[in-house]
Amino acid sequence: MPADGSSNTAEEEAAEAMASRGESDTAAAQRAYRLLDAELTAAAATAVSHDGPPPTTASVATLSTLSRSAAGALLSWIRCSTAGNGLIVADGGKVATSDTVERRELWGKHAPRVLQLVKESGEDPSSDPELQQIFTEAVMYSVATQGVVEAIVSGKRK
Repeated sequence: MPADGSSNTAEEEAAEAMASRGESDTAAAQRAYRLLDAELTAAAATAVSHDGPPPTTASVATLSTLSRSAAGALLSWIRCSTAGNGLIVADGGKVATSDTVERRELWGKHAPRVLQLVKESGEDPSSDPELQQIFTEAVMYSVATQGVVEAIVSGKRK
């Protein structure tokens, strides 16, 4: 049962938020991440409490699942908020990038958190396709903060 006594787990609430038809994808992903991050913080505090028994296998598994789910939700929010760092082909065939200064700042702030959550899950990304996708996309956003996409598209080296 969640720390606040509600009947839904943070994962169930996050899944509901992601499936919500009344919100934009961006708002739903952000709400899901916030729910999961709050539950993860509470679970981690309980797991490392010096007043209680040592963490059980179940509590470690819960932390792993919450870390993984939070990483996925945060990555969804990043993707929705920044057009997925895609290339944009305008009329006339002109190619532009979506890596604006504002988006690079957002990636630089949040992509490292996704990578931290993947690490905290305790799972090897190469052993699971979904986790590998989360890890790889987070690395791409992290690297893109350096303007790598712009350098590749333009062919210019700095």
